[in-house]
Amino acid sequence: MDRIAYLDFVAVPLYGVILYATYARKMTNGTSNRIFTLLIWASLITAVADLISGVASANFPLSAYETGVVAVASYIYYIFHILVPIIFLLFLFAETRMAYWMKQGNNLLITFVPYFALMALLAVNPFTGWVFTVTRENGYQRGPLIYAFYIAALAYSTWGLTYLLRRIKMFPMSKFVSLFMMYFLNGAAVIFQLLFPQYLVEMIFTAMAELFVILLVMRPEDLIDYSTGMPNFRAYRSEIQKITSISSREKIVVMRIINARQLMHSLGDEKYITFIKGISSQIRKICDKDNVFYSLYFEHPGRFYLIIDNYDFDFQLKVNELYQGFFEEMSAIELSGGYPDPAKR
Repeated sequence: MDRIAYLDFVAVPLYGVILYATYARKMTNGTSNRIFTLLIWASLITAVADLISGVASANFPLSAYETGVVAVASYIYYIFHILVPIIFLLFLFAETRMAYWMKQGNNLLITFVPYFALMALLAVNPFTGWVFTVTRENGYQRGPLIYAFYIAALAYSTWGLTYLLRRIKMFPMSKFVSLFMMYFLNGAAVIFQLLFPQYLVEMIFTAMAELFVILLVMRPEDLIDYSTGMPNFRAYRSEIQKITSISSREKIVVMRIINARQLMHSLGDEKYITFIKGISSQIRKICDKDNVFYSLYFEHPGRFYLIIDNYDFDFQLKVNELYQGFFEEMSAIELSGGYPDPAKR
């Protein structure tokens, strides 16, 4: 089957731009951002594999080398292609404060059961040809069970779209439309490519959908305190609105540095920010050590907001440990010459 891969030449650099923007805008901290970054990487790998497969199978008959390239690229394509709707589903969970649910029991494992079944199908494909075949004479040909991948993608997309519609009140309309476009554009692309398999349009449609998300949903300029790199008070307030809208049971801890302005004046801006980063590191260390699922936010000049999904976790028992970390940070700054005037201690 002759496949037309021109649009993949557009999709691959577009994913590159999206990925660059993600790292340049420091959109890699936090559960939602990390999952979205994985989504972009999975989409990019899928697009590259699709492009290589399409280009290598453009001329017949294929050489032995081209046959091998098309086969390997096709396997990589199917492995990562079905991951895209799964990762986007997990992204929706994270955006609606359901990431903790994924870590409970076997929920995450159950979510991936259809994916594991498809990987088993791929594992035996070299012997059965059930998913696809690649021959020198005919190039890439679909197998009788190729539609299992479409059915699985449809199931994951239906799950995600249903969940998104149920949580519609949690999003401003612009964000909801952007998230909805992921399903609309991908659905249109899948239907088109199912009817016209020679046109490789899925990846450019997915790239356009992810571009909508990064422009209208992932807005670090609104939600990140760039001096510390931490989510700001606006991000915290947004999370509180989500929590109240779904009546989620969370534990909220507010910590305030009483003399924050005086301390900032004494240390200077640069060393004060270093101090704040050190305190946030101590808080994260405490939570990570106890496998706590949490979100940490900062509001100038010196207020921390900690949302803990593990409701039974008693953060008060860790106060002494936090104070110890606080004094360690102060000592480190003193040793580095953080106080310009000893009288201001």
